[in-house]
Amino acid sequence: MVAEEEPGGPVLVAFDDDVVTISLHGRLDGGMVHLILAALWSAIERGVARVDLDLLAVRSWTETGAEALRRCRALAAGQPVGLRFRTAAGPGRDALLFAFT
Repeated sequence: MVAEEEPGGPVLVAFDDDVVTISLHGRLDGGMVHLILAALWSAIERGVARVDLDLLAVRSWTETGAEALRRCRALAAGQPVGLRFRTAAGPGRDALLFAFT
């Protein structure tokens, strides 16, 4: 099981068999929206079984950035891929809660 990783700045993508992990780093804002959605769509097109959206390294966020999380769920809906959000106490979880309340 060899992981393949695509280098990036605030968005890192790692492929491991049929699971893709999209890790967000730093500030989750409008500038990241296109990067996140493009990474998710690429994973869907690749036919992976699951995508983990990792929010553990998010240090701050804006409303626009948090809304990208909702857009990810909408994009994955109806697709043959499971979408899972990874988070813990902190800004990443706060953004996720904002997105879905």
